[in-house]
Amino acid sequence: KRLHVSGSWGDGTNLNQTTITIAVGEQHITMSARGNGPVDAALRAIERAYPHPTRLTELTIGSMGEGHDARGKANVTLTGLDGATFNGGGSDSNILIAVCDAYIQALNGFRRDQWNTSKRR
Repeated sequence: KRLHVSGSWGDGTNLNQTTITIAVGEQHITMSARGNGPVDAALRAIERAYPHPTRLTELTIGSMGEGHDARGKANVTLTGLDGATFNGGGSDSNILIAVCDAYIQALNGFRRDQWNTSKRR
């Protein structure tokens, strides 16, 4: 599996801890972070693993169907310092993984853009 997310969720009075492991080719990067909920902690962990000059400008979470066994879906928009936007989407039976997939997809778009811009210089 290319993305594994685990954590301990607080009772609302403490920060939540999330640990992510991301596979990039043969390399696996594991990072932990605390946040004010499991999604915040997971996104902070991704930011620690892959620092990037963007900000999260939109996050939407929904359902792909009805019932407790419906898959979750997430859409993310990241905005770069120059105002360029990068979108990502994810779906999974675990909404936290769907959010992380969407965030990483948007981040990959940003990184591709950075790489293409540096090649043109």
